[in-house]
Amino acid sequence: KGELDESTLYKTYTILENDEYFVIYFEYPKDDEDLFESISQYVYESFKVGAGNIESEEFVAFLEEFLNDCFWDVNFNSLLKNNDKRLAKYTDPQMDIRRYYNPGSVAYLYTRADNFGFEDFNDFETKAKSGGKFSIKELSYEAMPCEIEFNQMKGSMEIYFWSVGAVPYVVVDSETLEMQEVALPYPDAEIMAVYLPDYYKDNVNVRAFYFINTPSGWKIAFVDDSMCSA
Repeated sequence: KGELDESTLYKTYTILENDEYFVIYFEYPKDDEDLFESISQYVYESFKVGAGNIESEEFVAFLEEFLNDCFWDVNFNSLLKNNDKRLAKYTDPQMDIRRYYNPGSVAYLYTRADNFGFEDFNDFETKAKSGGKFSIKELSYEAMPCEIEFNQMKGSMEIYFWSVGAVPYVVVDSETLEMQEVALPYPDAEIMAVYLPDYYKDNVNVRAFYFINTPSGWKIAFVDDSMCSA
């Protein structure tokens, strides 16, 4: 800390965390030195660098396990349709998986009782491939999920996730297109959207999986196969 001029003081904290430097800078009148001495100390001690990153790291570890068990080298549509036992570990008994799908211009939310909205022409054979290598990254604030290109960057497939406040609303009236929020058994739970490649022959589209942080840990709750439709 030091003086900028006769009437102004400054104080700087520099924090090294995860090989990155973070700087907290204060500038205040000399007359308020005692006040800002305590304020700056409080701010510094309560400033948790990477607090969100710790939670993200936990989710990334979970997601990597899920992808290896239920996505890579398998056909997820087939797992879902056949209620494959591999999904049991990742689902919550209070909220079975549901699927957004648009058979026409409007997306609906389908349940297991509706066969998830699957039709005969849906792909139940193509398997997602990562080439044995993939990375999981948080989507940047400015990025648009439907513009993601799942290219092999330096030999590694890139998968993206993003914390969201809610899952997509659902249409309750096809004539008026009235939308309604989807009720969850854990209304205050954290929700992560994961953007994945949807392989079908030579085409790669984007689909979203929504995971809910339940009392039993992260669980998959929704598959969105309508998000990038025209």
